[in-house]
Amino acid sequence: MSHLPRHRLRRAALAGCATALVAGGCSRQAEVVPPEAASPPISAPATAQQHALTVGEAERWGNDFVTALATGDIATANDRIDWNAIVDAATCDLGVPETVRGQFVAWGKQTAAESGLVRQLARVEQAGGDVALVRCRIAGDECHALFRVLHESVLNYYDARLVRRGDVVRAADIDVYLAGEPVSATLRRYFLTAAAKQAPVAIQSSSGLDGDLVRHADALKALFAAADASDHARVLEVARELPPSLQRSKAILMVRIIAAAQADEEEHARAIAELQDAFPDAPCRDLVTIDFHSLRREHDACRAAIDRLDERVGGDPYLDVLRAATCLEAHDHAGAIGSIEAAIGAMPDLVQPYWIRVAISLDQQKHDDTAAWLDTISKRFGVTFPDLEGVPKYAEFVKSPEYRDWKARREN
Repeated sequence: MSHLPRHRLRRAALAGCATALVAGGCSRQAEVVPPEAASPPISAPATAQQHALTVGEAERWGNDFVTALATGDIATANDRIDWNAIVDAATCDLGVPETVRGQFVAWGKQTAAESGLVRQLARVEQAGGDVALVRCRIAGDECHALFRVLHESVLNYYDARLVRRGDVVRAADIDVYLAGEPVSATLRRYFLTAAAKQAPVAIQSSSGLDGDLVRHADALKALFAAADASDHARVLEVARELPPSLQRSKAILMVRIIAAAQADEEEHARAIAELQDAFPDAPCRDLVTIDFHSLRREHDACRAAIDRLDERVGGDPYLDVLRAATCLEAHDHAGAIGSIEAAIGAMPDLVQPYWIRVAISLDQQKHDDTAAWLDTISKRFGVTFPDLEGVPKYAEFVKSPEYRDWKARREN
């Protein structure tokens, strides 16, 4: 595999695939057919869990889920999620005909199996990304498994709420940090916009969020289509036409932030401020403000946001990679090396920390270190390199005798 990474601290190059992950893979709208053609009603929800789960059981579930994703076993990974419970939560208290709801349930399950969240996560693994179980925890009466998802320059977290269904442990919902909401809430929005014409008058005339989702269904379809196409300017244009209740809803704020990070600095700052004001305790808050402060080269604020996120997730060694990148941007080489060595020690099989270590040596112009770390990456991860003489970041290294020795070794 030939590969050279981007060394800037840019996780919010959040387009295309990130939108699909944010939406849990539901990038196409459900086509809710007329009631007379719809499928039968959904069956009754599964019975409640019999007794509390343990952290050990949650860890086994999480490790099995990650293994299924890594091996492309979509059926097993999907079986670890209680899609009945998620769709139930997405469609409860709407008052739509049961046949219409049943049709959406069938679509939701088909989407989950064919192109949904699980398949998107499996594609992350196949594309050289990483899905890793960070930790499991008990929170009150609930058991959670937290996953870190890395894809290209995007960092995300998925927090699965686990329950016992008979003798089987499954996820009853999954909170996607970059979506700003659980999968069930994303599905509910899709259902409301897809079934807008069949929604009861009570919802269409409601002053609540559900009513606004129904009344502005066409605009929302246009917004998410633009997001899927990475048309950032169009996303912001459509968002400006939405009512304040939708503009400031957490999910739409996240879409605005993702688009504005690429297209409009002032709108980016405005959307970040609205998110912080309306949802100060939201898990997504610090995740997106890290990149916001990095883009503005506000290194102290960036480190503070990383520390808050680290505390929120209960500690994640990957965040030392972000600390190292932040220190590197400030040319704090000692801080960068300390953080990246901690990350490599905790995650020796993840390639990203090694690339940051190369970036540090390039910035220091320690050419022997650059050669040594490139050799380490090649041997450990099977990476081959393009002609570095055409890569600007390696210009000083290429002029050095250490580069000539390194190149000669590789040619032999």
